[in-house]
Parts: sequence; structure tokens; C-alpha cells
Amino acid sequence: MVRWLSVLFFLGCLTSPASGEPGQGTLEKIKSAKVITMGYREASLPFSYVGDDKKPVGYAIDLCTRVAAGIQQQLALNDLQIKWMPVTPENRMAMVANGTIDIECGTTTNTLSRQEQVDFSHHHQPLRHRRQARRCDPRYHHRESGG
Repeated sequence: MVRWLSVLFFLGCLTSPASGEPGQGTLEKIKSAKVITMGYREASLPFSYVGDDKKPVGYAIDLCTRVAAGIQQQLALNDLQIKWMPVTPENRMAMVANGTIDIECGTTTNTLSRQEQVDFSHHHQPLRHRRQARRCDPRYHHRESGG
């Protein structure tokens, strides 16, 4: 059975109010400022971490960079600056909800209570939960393992 991990990054309120002008959506804020602020985890390998050059790197960072390129194209911006801001598990939800960051690039579980605060992207990190045992091990067979 394939289980989906939650989103590695989520798009924070791209169409809902964010910081800035009252009622101003995140895309409008990005378009007027020509800056997108991305939150990243500093030590969440291999998804989001600080590299040897002191810049964010990882799988989630690569995806967020592609999202930024798509937003730049969609908004017809000649130049879009990416501003990187470190986040922690304790502050990342609040920073997206209040518009401090536009996107969080890391490992965040998509839960119903979090969906009430922010919007999530599609799942993109499938995992398979498997167990390994030697074929001669009596626990190898599902029925014999009590599962």
C-alpha cells in the first residue's frame, strides 16, 4: 500500500489575504514587490538545509525554485527576486498564515487543523512502508506475523 507523506512544502495562502494591504492576496503582493519570500528549514536533510556555501539547498528547495519560476512566468515579471528566510517547526505555520513568508519549503505534515490555517500543494513524496525479513524467517509470511 502506498502511503503519502504530507507535503514537503506548502503554498501559503496564494489567493487569500496576506500581509501588506488589507485584502491583498499573496500573488498581488509578489507582483507589486517583485519579491517572493520562501521559508526553509536549516537542517532537514535531504529536503531543506543550508549547504556549504551558506545557501538553502535540497529537494524541497529545488521544487520551490521551480514554483517561483512558474509564478514569475504567470505574473509576467521580467525579474523576480527570491528572498530566503529560515523557519522552525514552531514558527513556520504562523509565518505562512501572517504573510511573513509566501511559501514554506520543507517537511510539513498536511493535517486538517493546518488546512484551516494555510493552503497546501499537491502531495509529491510517496513512501512505501515495507518490512524486511529473511525468507526462512517464520515472520516473513503475513499471516504468521500476526499482521
